[in-house]
Amino acid sequence: MSADGILLDLDHTLYDYYAAHEIAMDAGLRLFALRVERDREDVQATFAKARKEIHVELAGQASSHSRFLYFQRSMEILGLRPSSVVSECEERYWSTFLESMVLRPGALRFLESVQHLPIAIVTDLNASIQFRKLKELNLDGYFQAIVTSEEAGVEKPHPRIFEKALAKLHVCAESAYMIGDDFKKDIRGAVSMGIRAYWLNSGQAGPEAMSATDGRDLVVEFGTFDELIELLGATKSGGRA
Repeated sequence: MSADGILLDLDHTLYDYYAAHEIAMDAGLRLFALRVERDREDVQATFAKARKEIHVELAGQASSHSRFLYFQRSMEILGLRPSSVVSECEERYWSTFLESMVLRPGALRFLESVQHLPIAIVTDLNASIQFRKLKELNLDGYFQAIVTSEEAGVEKPHPRIFEKALAKLHVCAESAYMIGDDFKKDIRGAVSMGIRAYWLNSGQAGPEAMSATDGRDLVVEFGTFDELIELLGATKSGGRA
């Protein structure tokens, strides 16, 4: 079964999100501790509390991932007035994050192998930073469309974000593939709409947690992008993926 279009996750699919995040978080918190003159351990605990509060208050919205809001709330928890420290620390986080991103092995070969198809990035988080990531990775010329949760107003696995991506590519669910690492958000979200999904296994509970009625037959697991290239090549030539 061949596809007419591909929906593709960005974070932790095309590159290792957590490796970049760990480095960036260290840089952002070190600067924050310096600016507010507090111990690193104190600001780390404060930041964790602020992040949790923002996640609860803004659940399901792109702004729930805003590092700016995390640092702002951290200032408030510490009893400090909002200041330029917030934007300075946010920019330190993101500049370090962008510098630390590394494409997964085979990711570029995969993108080049499917350039005959229209591709839409389908991703949570704010549009501006996701565009910056694609530029930094030198990938912004590979996609016909980008849909963020900020634009859609919902996060994966909500159907609206997938529907918006399909509409931008002018393809139907049955003739599209979704590729991602997050089983709940990317894979379950896609198959609930009848979209065939390719799951980059990153150690989560996977297809064994699904029943046939959940769409388990629509899920294909892979471990590397070279493996995915082979799977999609077999699909294109008429074999089973």
